Amino acid sequence: IGVHVKDIAAPGTCEDEDGWADVGTGTLPWGDLTALVKRVAPEAALIAEHDNPSDPERFARVSIQNLQEL
Repeated sequence: IGVHVKDIAAPGTCEDEDGWADVGTGTLPWGDLTALVKRVAPEAALIAEHDNPSDPERFARVSIQNLQEL
């Protein structure tokens, strides 16, 4: 099972990335969301997504690091 995850930037930020943020740096409550996923589908893989990253390498590195820390 894969759960696709995205993060929304705070209003007025990341406008060059269409308002999306690296996973874990935006406005979504990742601690609560990952706890729910772990409870409902403990075997699920989290798949980080971003529609328009200005730096794909940074997006992957930061998102993976943030998800691992949850």
